[in-house]
Amino acid sequence: MIVALSLACYFVTGAPFAWFVTLAGAGAGLVYLLMKTSTYRAIRFTTFLHPELDPNGVGYHINQAFLAIGSGGLFGLGYGHSRQKFLYLPEVAGDSIFAVMAEEFGFLVMIVFLIVLSAFVWRCFTIAQRADDRFGMYLATGVGAWVAAQSILNIGSMIGLVPITGVTLPFMSYGSSAFLALAAGCGIVASISRQARSRI
Repeated sequence: MIVALSLACYFVTGAPFAWFVTLAGAGAGLVYLLMKTSTYRAIRFTTFLHPELDPNGVGYHINQAFLAIGSGGLFGLGYGHSRQKFLYLPEVAGDSIFAVMAEEFGFLVMIVFLIVLSAFVWRCFTIAQRADDRFGMYLATGVGAWVAAQSILNIGSMIGLVPITGVTLPFMSYGSSAFLALAAGCGIVASISRQARSRI
């Protein structure tokens, strides 16, 4: 998450694109080294590629998430009627909240949720463009990138696009410290927006 926020702010400073390619290559090499030096990370990555190989072991979490999302269908099972959250799906109030939401509310509601989340991120970037100073621009960009990256990691891990990382879903996952930090970030972006409007 820290790397994603740093790169987003680095990008808005106007850094050359070639530097991002170099950093991406270095990052890929570092990820490879981390997997080679830790069997735990290697197993997680293997599970990401083939979750069906060990459905009762390291692949249990992602397979239960697939079951929850798939059983929701278009319209869901109804609020509070998730079956996977009862001792099947791990971390239902934190990492796996998206899977439970998809099971209870269905595909259509989750599309609406993703649109609202995307609109929030887009609004943060719009406020960053209109900020009075570069520091305000970096702050608003950082908050938008924070919500975007954390959402992509959480939702991507639940639908099998990225390995399970243990990152919470912004505005939805249980956790008072995470919510307080996010609320503080939203307050800062609102202050930047208000100052920009007052000087127009």
